[in-house]
Amino acid sequence: MSQARGVPPRILLVAHEEAARSFMQEVLRGAGYQVELARDGFEAIVLAVEYRYDLIVCDVDMPQLGGIEVAQEIRNIEQRAGASRCRTAIVGFTADGRSETYARALDADVDALLEKPVRSQELIKNARDVIDDRTTVLVVDADHERTQTIERWCGVFAKTRTIVVTCAADACSRLRRERVDIALVQGITEGINGQGAARLLRAVSPPALPIIALLEGGDDVARLRCISSGFTDCITEPLAKHVIVALLQGHAHRGSLRKSPRRAVSRPWSGAVIATGRDDDDDVRALLPQFLSNLARDIETVRGDLATGLVESSVRVGHNLKGTGSSYGFPGISTAGARLEDAGYRADVPGAIACIDALVFELEQGLSTL
Repeated sequence: MSQARGVPPRILLVAHEEAARSFMQEVLRGAGYQVELARDGFEAIVLAVEYRYDLIVCDVDMPQLGGIEVAQEIRNIEQRAGASRCRTAIVGFTADGRSETYARALDADVDALLEKPVRSQELIKNARDVIDDRTTVLVVDADHERTQTIERWCGVFAKTRTIVVTCAADACSRLRRERVDIALVQGITEGINGQGAARLLRAVSPPALPIIALLEGGDDVARLRCISSGFTDCITEPLAKHVIVALLQGHAHRGSLRKSPRRAVSRPWSGAVIATGRDDDDDVRALLPQFLSNLARDIETVRGDLATGLVESSVRVGHNLKGTGSSYGFPGISTAGARLEDAGYRADVPGAIACIDALVFELEQGLSTL
């Protein structure tokens, strides 16, 4: 029985808040991606070094090591490794909407930056933008060792995706379901020879799709026979890495084989959402109870610290709240958060206590909407 080997794109999701992590994991898995989790920046770097991911989605606001610092470290690792390591796409998300944050993200070579709370449609759109902008190579070959070699050579480029099938029927099925940029077909496949496979593939594929025959040997006559069957061209074994790489460079999807593409950092829609009536506001409503629960916890933490004269948590909590409050429809929380952060920086304990009182009022208002 023939089997297809083409695993879904692999995403590393990095977030220290459990509610956001669970929500985004569910959204990305529902969109068909493999999702692995990291709970802080240090764990993210360890996993990014050990494994290859198609995309890293990272919280910029994590304590100790935030998403921008994670991106900087990953880019440094890639630069030191040179051609032996591919570039990984990185999408960040943050509660800090200041232009300086977006500038820092751009300098760290982050592909996109989203505002909290992250909406499902925005998350999926950005994931698809950076993942689907890749050259997809369909390999039709039953020789496991040879296909592994081709996959390894294709992996020289960051933005390639290799799908391996063993027969023409599976190849046609994949062509009907998804975009393929180049097909490599062994001259003899399971159930039908390569020339017959080319005719089948040509019947279901776009006319411009390059279909390349992999021949164990052949002369000009064999090459002409392949082309008359529907192949675009042919290459003979033993296969050479530079030949496969040249094929990819010649048929790359939308320039996806550039060594280190730099994108403008995107700034999605932000603002009060509770009363907008937008379809994607359901995501925010679903996260609102957890947001308010976290707010109550943070209020108690800061209040306890202020009772002993400690102001560090005032800075941290205030910084997070000044960005997230308005996104959940509570601009008063953002205002109080900004004032709390400022009071913390000035070590103004009475001022910070006044901000906590304002946050308690806003919390009560928020709970009344549930």
